[in-house]
Amino acid sequence: MLITKKHIAIYRAAGECEKAIAWAECKPRHYAELRVEWRRWVAFNRRTPTKVLVAFAKDRDQDVRAYTAGNPSTPKEVLEALAKDPGASVRVYLTVNPRTPSKVLKSLAEDVDVGVRSSVARNAKTPKNVLQTLGRDTKDAVRISVALNKKTPLETLQTLAKDPEASVRLWARETLANRKP
Repeated sequence: MLITKKHIAIYRAAGECEKAIAWAECKPRHYAELRVEWRRWVAFNRRTPTKVLVAFAKDRDQDVRAYTAGNPSTPKEVLEALAKDPGASVRVYLTVNPRTPSKVLKSLAEDVDVGVRSSVARNAKTPKNVLQTLGRDTKDAVRISVALNKKTPLETLQTLAKDPEASVRLWARETLANRKP
């Protein structure tokens, strides 16, 4: 995708990196020509045009795809597609994006990667029934994340307060103690 004058104006108005802007202005350039660090920055920037984010969702660099997954400006259908990305960091970034649909969080709750499941468990938008399921996960890190989530149902927290793992019990009890009636 070509870096247009409109794109350059958006980045310049935001006071972004003059060195990158000057490089893009000297002749017609494509986003694919950007150095990987610059592509990562563009993917992370909320002002990045939708068409660019759609293209970056297929970038060869996992970090570019991860920053695209975490960008609140990324379209929901792209977020849904990124849920199937082979890179665990891409899927983790999805879990912290405030625009990630709950159905994506639900599917990521069954991810093979414990870091992804833990991140889903920490998300305040994760549906309560998903938190209940994650509260029974075999990995302590996931149950700790459920215990730390203020949206975890009371009954799940009470169960976690009796967990065999001491750190899970500790965090569940802490969350229960801080819960307002």
